[in-house]
Amino acid sequence: MTEYISDQTDSSDKPTVAKVTVEGPGISITRSVNEATMSSIIALLFGVTPASTSGVGGGRRHHERPREQPDKEEQLPGGWDEDLTLGEFIVETDARTFPQKICAAGYYLIKFQHAESFNREDIKTSLTNAHEDMPGNFARDWSNAASSNLIAAKQGDPGQFYVPRTGRTAVESRFQDTPKRRNTRRATKKTNSNSSNEELA
Repeated sequence: MTEYISDQTDSSDKPTVAKVTVEGPGISITRSVNEATMSSIIALLFGVTPASTSGVGGGRRHHERPREQPDKEEQLPGGWDEDLTLGEFIVETDARTFPQKICAAGYYLIKFQHAESFNREDIKTSLTNAHEDMPGNFARDWSNAASSNLIAAKQGDPGQFYVPRTGRTAVESRFQDTPKRRNTRRATKKTNSNSSNEELA
């Protein structure tokens, strides 16, 4: 086995800071290198493309690509600061009624905290943590929010809800564009009354 040994110094005018040894079948090389070359070799060993060695501090390199910053305007159409708390968000959206606050809280969970959906307990907990006074009849207000299309049940996921387009429009317009609640028909008593009159006739 032929062994080649080199102790040549780096031809660069930069001072040497380390010695690098490469050994393998039939080869053994030891060479003094400067900081930039040492950094490039280490980067290659770890599978990282060496950064340019030009400029001040040529040995500096980046192990990871910088993360792309999310488009705040795309994620938050209302132009809100992503650091808003839920309490601040409720004030910002001018949510006054409790169905509106339920909608605003759901919007906040999805847009600010990136939840896929939410349920009643999620909203209750969020509003409590935001120091919002809970209503005497939460179930009624939840039903009103759903009947106004401020929130909607998520298909195939019982108990989970999301904010549909109507709710998003309401939140982003600061509840200036608020939908009307659908009227529910209550014809049971009337039907029973008519049946009783027919029997008497």
